[in-house]
Amino acid sequence: MILDRFTLTGKVALVTGAAVGVGRATAIKLGTLGAAIAVNYGHSAADAAETARLVEETGARCIVVQADVADDAQVRAMVRSIVDQLGRIDILVNNAAVTKFVAFEDLEGLVPDDWTRMFDTNVRGVFQVSRAVAPVMKAQGEGRIVNLSSTSSLRPIGSSIAYSVSKAAVNHLTMCLAKALGPEISVNAICPGTIVGTRWHENPREASFPRPADPGKLNPKEVGKGRPATPEDIAGVIASLVTGTDWISGAIILADGARGFA
Repeated sequence: MILDRFTLTGKVALVTGAAVGVGRATAIKLGTLGAAIAVNYGHSAADAAETARLVEETGARCIVVQADVADDAQVRAMVRSIVDQLGRIDILVNNAAVTKFVAFEDLEGLVPDDWTRMFDTNVRGVFQVSRAVAPVMKAQGEGRIVNLSSTSSLRPIGSSIAYSVSKAAVNHLTMCLAKALGPEISVNAICPGTIVGTRWHENPREASFPRPADPGKLNPKEVGKGRPATPEDIAGVIASLVTGTDWISGAIILADGARGFA
């Protein structure tokens, strides 16, 4: 059992969108704890290969699996491939997501395709991967699913209205899946605040989007921990959910360094 062991030896974790950022940090963290890792990516094959190399440096077994989480056929094929190669799936981290940086006031800046793309990946993708792994976890008698949401799901902030609303949908989907998949499978969501060191944050094409001049030195009065999160911080929160008690399920966990709603 995973329960209260604080080790993942003998377990298998699938991390979607694991080529960079929080996904990469999570894959490495879970590998450090002893899990075999399936690194999923959509388009960044070279980055995914680098993640796999870093995971293998922890001593963990690692495979790379390509699939667009918005494509159900690809998702089901990915899950079959993981089970064929690694024998089981104990942990799913739904991290894959897309966005478009559009100021909230620019209501014309979001076209129908933007809404479709974000909901197909950010919401339906979470559902499809969870649905695909559920029979495997049920047959094993246990499983953990962690969905990456955002503080933008809880208040009107974020890269765009469509992204914010998609993450709010992830929160409710998390609660619905917790009800549908229990008692064997625990399902929770994490809502990170500002995260530095991610591709979204560093992308120069997004430089026009409002952000702190120096996000590494936020006012401690605004962020209780005195700094924004790193991908490794969020990976640590995920690790705590998949190594501890399975009594927590259907929870929406704020992980913003005590910034709150000020």
